Amino acid sequence: MFSALLWGCLAVYIVIRLCCLGTLGGGYVAGFGASQLSLMVQRWLDIDTIKRLFYPFNVALFPGPSVYGQLLSASYVTICGALSWKLFTRRLNIPMALFLLGWMATAIAPIFQLWGIGLNLEGARFYFFMSVPLMMMAPLLLLEPPTIAAQNRQNPDALILKLFACASAVLLLVMVKITAATDMEWVRSGRELKQVLQQAQALAQSHPSGRIVLFAIPKDRSGAHQILNGITFLKALKNPFMQKNLDDRFVVFDPIMFGPDQLINAERLKRVEAGRDFAGSFIWSSKELKFAPLTPGAQASRLQPSRRPHSPTLEPGFSADTGALDLTVNPVSQSWLPHTSGHAQYNIQGNEIELIRPASGDGVQIQSLSINPNQFDFLTFQYKADGVPPNAMWRVTAEGETSSETGGPCLATGAIKPSAVYRNASIRLSRYWRWFTNGAITSLTIEPGPCAKVTLRNLQVIPAQMCAPKLSPKSVTENGAGFIELRGADNLALLLDRGKIPGATGFQVEVGKPNFFFENFDENSNVDVVKERILVASTGGATASLTIPPETFPTAGFCQIRARCVTRSGEPIGEFSDTLTVKVIR
Repeated sequence: MFSALLWGCLAVYIVIRLCCLGTLGGGYVAGFGASQLSLMVQRWLDIDTIKRLFYPFNVALFPGPSVYGQLLSASYVTICGALSWKLFTRRLNIPMALFLLGWMATAIAPIFQLWGIGLNLEGARFYFFMSVPLMMMAPLLLLEPPTIAAQNRQNPDALILKLFACASAVLLLVMVKITAATDMEWVRSGRELKQVLQQAQALAQSHPSGRIVLFAIPKDRSGAHQILNGITFLKALKNPFMQKNLDDRFVVFDPIMFGPDQLINAERLKRVEAGRDFAGSFIWSSKELKFAPLTPGAQASRLQPSRRPHSPTLEPGFSADTGALDLTVNPVSQSWLPHTSGHAQYNIQGNEIELIRPASGDGVQIQSLSINPNQFDFLTFQYKADGVPPNAMWRVTAEGETSSETGGPCLATGAIKPSAVYRNASIRLSRYWRWFTNGAITSLTIEPGPCAKVTLRNLQVIPAQMCAPKLSPKSVTENGAGFIELRGADNLALLLDRGKIPGATGFQVEVGKPNFFFENFDENSNVDVVKERILVASTGGATASLTIPPETFPTAGFCQIRARCVTRSGEPIGEFSDTLTVKVIR
């Protein structure tokens, strides 16, 4: 009877779970579930997760080997030795061991999508239920009273118990030490979050009107989660957390739900800063625990045209027609410097620079620049590469005049592929918010990563209008978190502009699947995030209008939209626009 009651409860739970989550297996679906599944096999084969279950060292707090690891190893060896002795002498309770292993398996099964523990113990909370049978295993198997037959034989159980007691005491003391250090980071994280909200409230009071742009809202402190997305931050600025709702005063560029926190929608930032109600930009300092204004010099350099549109020590290469800045190779200029750790060999011939056997840290650094980030978006060049490993990436570091004051330079990446002939590379610098927070850009460092040989030529810094269309909403604006709300039968009216992209005659607009976010999937993810593609022809110049009916968004959730230019034959050309995010309310 009791067993039937438990089975009945299980059946009710399964029905409720299916109705709420729409799945019987994993708890995450849509974009988040797909991103988890794409890496699931890799994470299950990662032996470091097993290691962190027994050696829970937060890398941010314990970066290298320590005596605590040695003490844990000694304790585990002692306990495993005692269990092995009981198994060898046939006094180990095999049914109990199998029961505990089965218990662990049932605790692991629901987290098959989320398997994995990060370097700073991210995700460790998912193993809480599994840790119960794991911790019970040694005491139950070693402290079980011996049978009558075993009691009549001479056995070393007393010695085993003493060794187990000593090992357990050492294990307990070490675990208390290392887990207390991790727990304190959560305490400090909470204090910082409290300060973030208080400082935001103070900003709203000191700037009684206008919209305030905030950068670098803290996401993580040594593995302790903080404010993971913009919606969470703006929710914390409303009742009941605040006496007065302040969420409409702030503009943030954090992920809508989840995603890379270093990315930004550059077009949206430019629209906000160009608005009449723009009140200023501030960046969070975890060191000083306050929102610091972007320094007047940095703000002026970013919002106003640069006094030096190109480096005076480079060949003058600024084109007023296209807005491109040529970074002409100049072997006699001190602006072109090898950025090397002593590995690569460098050859310069004409407008080409060749790196032979570059290793990690090798590249080219271009100095004496003064680039206005609001005027330029992409670094483009042509390259040939040999001996490139799979999944290799370009690393482009942009140093600004205030990088040391605003938390560091901008680091952008892009895929590098092996090629015997020159191919084009386009790295979107303005995709990263640090491109906009360091004032005028004073140097660019380009690193190809380890390979046999790479040759670069025709380096340029260009505005988005030369390779990516502009996609903007008509008659509506995004809220502070960065999305547009669509209710009921509302249409979505969009404006497209192909700028100065050569060969472009129209647009291809992509509408993403509900709750799939483009930035969470790259070309290697093998996940199709596009629900619908719409071709739009340019009529009367470089612009076009598009009205998306509500039938395109049949279910509630977040949908993203982006555009790409196409040629007369319908072939895609150039790069994608920045995305628009829509929250569909049904």
